[in-house]
This record gives sequence, structure tokens and C-alpha cells, in this order.
Amino acid sequence: MSAAGPPREPSRASDRTCIVVGAGAAGLSCALRLQQHGVRVTLLEAADRVGGRCLTTSVGDLGVFELGAQWFHGQKGNPAFALAESLGLTPQTPKRRATTPRHLRSDGRPANADVVRSASRLLFETVSELEAGRGGAHASVGAAVRAAWEAARPGLLASHGDGALLDAAWEAAEKLQCAIDGCGDLADECAGVAYASYDDFDGRHVPSRPDLGGFSKALEALA
Repeated sequence: MSAAGPPREPSRASDRTCIVVGAGAAGLSCALRLQQHGVRVTLLEAADRVGGRCLTTSVGDLGVFELGAQWFHGQKGNPAFALAESLGLTPQTPKRRATTPRHLRSDGRPANADVVRSASRLLFETVSELEAGRGGAHASVGAAVRAAWEAARPGLLASHGDGALLDAAWEAAEKLQCAIDGCGDLADECAGVAYASYDDFDGRHVPSRPDLGGFSKALEALA
């Protein structure tokens, strides 16, 4: 039998290292949590900014806008809302009167709002059914909404008569849902139990305040 060597000292937290890829909300939060537990973190980000899909920026002379995330989905227990609130980015504002959105064609001419709403309503109602677990058996969210579109389009076309506008409105609605889900294509989103288990935090849905720095300022505080 060989003699046992000296007992090894337990590794210290400061001896542990970790690489986190991506400086979006998840990456920044992960890096911060690891640092709080004494782990040395190297954070890698390909872009020249932090924030990932959250980007608050000026758009010409129109003002400051959110080009990514725009809402806090629920206040209670929502760490994103708590962070923004601690930075003074969510002050109460007077309730503004709702305005009717304007829909324009690429050449600037007004588009028929009823046509646009008919396409977008179909997509969002189909997604709501999937979130409630009532969407039937589909391979993906994309497959479910496109099946609904193929079934409904002939009737919508007969009612409205503007196929080009219907198709453009549907494409825009799909892109908006992709932005909400954080995917490049709804065909990449599974339509099963995982999608149906999504739920918002309790409390009001609160819009961000890009005029105060918005989501970009909140995430920069984590960097």
C-alpha cells in the first residue's frame, strides 16, 4: 500500500472560473449571480454593446424608442420590473387616452385597417389557443398558425378583396409574434406542453420608458 499524500484543501470559490457567452439579459444576470458567489467570470459578447434583444435608441428626429423588449409582463415577482423600478425607470405616468393605430403601405398610402386587423387577429387568437393548450396537435407554433391561415385566407380574401395587403399584414403579425417569442421563425417554436406552460407574472403589464433610458439603461446597470 502506498502512503496517502497530504489531504487536499477544498478549492476556494475564487479559484473557480466560468465563461458566459452573450451579454443579453440572461447572460448579464448569470454573470452577476456567479460573481456574487465568488466565481471569476469572463463574459463574451460579439456586439459592441450589451443588452441583446433589448435596445433603446433614437430614431431620427422622431424620438427615442424601444427596438426590442417594450413591456414588463406583470409587476409582482418580476425581476426585470424590480430592476427598472430600483433605477427610477418606471415612474407612474398619467393615463393617456388610447389612440387608433394607423396602418400605411410602403408608399405611404393609408391601408385598410379592417384588412390588417383581420389577419393579425387570426394569428393572435391561434397563438392564444396554443398557450391555453387547446391548439391541437401541431409540430410547431408556425405549423399551427399557418394551417389556420391557409384555412381562413380564402374567406378573408372574399370579404376584403386585397390579397396583397392581407399577406403583408399576416407576415407582419408573424414577425411581431417572433419578436414576442424571441425566435427567428415560428416554425422553430414547439407547440406542445412547454409553450402552453408560459405564464405572465401577476400584476399590471407596464410599458417601458425609453425617454428615461428604457431597457438598455436597465441592462447596462447589470454590466
